[in-house]
Amino acid sequence: MIKDPSRNNRIQQYSNFESFAHNNTSTRFYKSVIKESVEEDGYEYYVSFVSREHKNLEGIRETISINLKCTNHNLPELLGIGDICMPSQNTPSYIEFKNITLPIKTVRPILDEKLHWKLISNLSLNYLSLTHLDVLRDVLSTYDFPAINDIQARRRTEKRLSGIESLETKKSDRIIKGIIYRGQKSTLRIDSNTFLCEGELFLFGAILSEFFRLYGTINSFHFLEVINTNNNETFKWEQKISLQNMI
Repeated sequence: MIKDPSRNNRIQQYSNFESFAHNNTSTRFYKSVIKESVEEDGYEYYVSFVSREHKNLEGIRETISINLKCTNHNLPELLGIGDICMPSQNTPSYIEFKNITLPIKTVRPILDEKLHWKLISNLSLNYLSLTHLDVLRDVLSTYDFPAINDIQARRRTEKRLSGIESLETKKSDRIIKGIIYRGQKSTLRIDSNTFLCEGELFLFGAILSEFFRLYGTINSFHFLEVINTNNNETFKWEQKISLQNMI
């Protein structure tokens, strides 16, 4: 939004150049570019103003008003347990609170196009692709965004994924709410020593159970079984209908 003195301080709304709004009466647009900062860890945003023909607007004196959504950079990482206890204007007066865990580290957007292509390729995945252990490991590591910039997080992920010793998949028929469904049963044998505790292993299996549902075929189910190879304890997630929607 810009106030133009040459037009009796009339307020003019600038549209994003990539918003496909070139058919309206607006003749001025703005562009934003994100680049890695050369001075500190993070990104810098650059805003420029262009015409409909993508030419820079020069020689124009205007007052610019911009609505921004900003963060506190890495400052939240300095907070300790119990430090988040100050109420805001939207906090009810009868509530007292404090954080019981440390804030997670900052996770910044990835500008590398290689990650974009990996995520796009995952859109074409199906359940048959995930029946191979190496493919499953590669897909799971793709979604670990903190590990891209955090070496310690990357090592933890690699250690967990290396604990998956085998993956066995077979077809199965089940009756769910009186209806016969055909689906898949997956059995993972995992070394719990690669996880912090058995609870973390259970959480990993619970997330995998929902992940497999995303790639199941329509009107099918998935049943996940995780075996702890250290004590042969078995975790089971009952059959769940696929989350695939009909187009």
